[in-house]
Amino acid sequence: MAMAQPLRAIVTRPAGQAAQWVDGLAAQGIPAHSFPLIDIADALGDTQRQALQARAAQMDVCMWVSANAVSYFFKPNQAVDHQNIAGAAINSVVNNATLRHWATGPGTVAALHQQGVAWGQIDAPDARAAQWDSEALWQRVAGRILPGKTVLILRGTDVGTPSASRDWLAEQVRAAGGAVEFAAVYERRKPQFSDEQLAWAQQAAEDGSVWVLSSSQALTHLPVIDGGWQHARCIATHERIAQAARAQGFAVVCTSRPTMEEVVRSIKSMP
Repeated sequence: MAMAQPLRAIVTRPAGQAAQWVDGLAAQGIPAHSFPLIDIADALGDTQRQALQARAAQMDVCMWVSANAVSYFFKPNQAVDHQNIAGAAINSVVNNATLRHWATGPGTVAALHQQGVAWGQIDAPDARAAQWDSEALWQRVAGRILPGKTVLILRGTDVGTPSASRDWLAEQVRAAGGAVEFAAVYERRKPQFSDEQLAWAQQAAEDGSVWVLSSSQALTHLPVIDGGWQHARCIATHERIAQAARAQGFAVVCTSRPTMEEVVRSIKSMP
């Protein structure tokens, strides 16, 4: 018998992104709680960021793997006058009419537009695509990569765990004759859970709460709890994440497109 509403939803996104989801779910009648499974930190100093901004302006394409990549790339430099030196570097990226910006998800698209990148400069999967991922993005942009085109992939790096970054898109670009560079603009770390948080996770794994999972890497940071996760339920926003959740032992795993509307619908229809 389907539950009309879960006891609560557990938002596992990094702290900086969780509030929007907690508030959005609550507005749809789903009590929500933030339990970040990834800590995000800056990977660049001011001088490194300014140099990277200058390099990005020289590329044909900047590919942004997440909204975090956008936020940390455009983070104001503290050691220089943002309106002059750093501002010029940022403007050379935002106002470069020949520079294309690739994004795999709606959150990244919104983050780019918030920084001043025009909608017409952004390439992303169709809003009706079954998944927002690198494969769907490549379907949109494959024909634009010609020999000699340069792509800068701005992404995160993993601290203390094996890197979860995928190079699939880079392989497609290279196969088409393009050149690829990578730059890590933020770091992903495993959170340090307190005894209180561990006890809370134990309860949330057993009481019917729905864990909303938006990252395969986050699943490697699940806390160790008594009895494992065989009584837990989750929503995964990609099939790869769903596969990782099943490997972790989640009892109920449902997939959903990564939009608030679809996640809400999936939660409310869960068994």
